[in-house]
Amino acid sequence: MIGGLRHQIDLLAPARLGDAGGGSAVSFGAPARIWAAVTQLASIVAQAGGRQTRIERIEARIRRRHAVAIGWRLAWGAKLYDIVSIEDDGPGERYVTLIGEEARP
Repeated sequence: MIGGLRHQIDLLAPARLGDAGGGSAVSFGAPARIWAAVTQLASIVAQAGGRQTRIERIEARIRRRHAVAIGWRLAWGAKLYDIVSIEDDGPGERYVTLIGEEARP
């Protein structure tokens, strides 16, 4: 499988930052660059305000890491993806698969 991890992706962890008005905003911290096997999945169509929008989806198979969770982002090429699912075959497995949907601005 090591030969299949041929794409570099960046994992981005969310961090909540306070502002001067007492509120907060979510920012994504410094990336962790890792190797992955990335596959383009079928796009989904979302309905918003009477308009249909195509959302690109990918799966990224990575070596098991304890510090990755739904709500993180991954960057591949020039695009950002929200991690919406983590496919895990169990603690004895060496790899997990992240499912990402194109991040909306």
